[in-house]
Amino acid sequence: MKNRIELNIPSSLENIAIVRAMIRTYLEKQSVIKDEILKIISIVDELMTNAVEHGYLYGAGQIRIEVQLENNEILIVVDDCGIGFNETKQSKEDGGLGLLLVKSISDSFCIEKRVKGTRIKVSRKIKEE
Repeated sequence: MKNRIELNIPSSLENIAIVRAMIRTYLEKQSVIKDEILKIISIVDELMTNAVEHGYLYGAGQIRIEVQLENNEILIVVDDCGIGFNETKQSKEDGGLGLLLVKSISDSFCIEKRVKGTRIKVSRKIKEE
């Protein structure tokens, strides 16, 4: 059986702290080292922030976050049913630098645009002490 958690949480910047705490606890229980935990939390923070800001334009909606650890690899999936991903946003003013950060600390990165919403999948090999 795969070792994973799934969170369904209302779209809100205030809820990012709750998600951060839950993921930190999950990763600590899996004996993931602190440096890796910080990178994974940074990925989830940025993807959730994008869903709140760009997907739902700070309005109501649900965000699904899945974190799965298997064979020293972490898979992160963030789903929203917002307005969808806009690939033309690539500057800081447009909000594009956050995804560049996520890509830079990930081993794989995939954006799935849908008619309504966006799914982003990220994986990262976990370094051991």
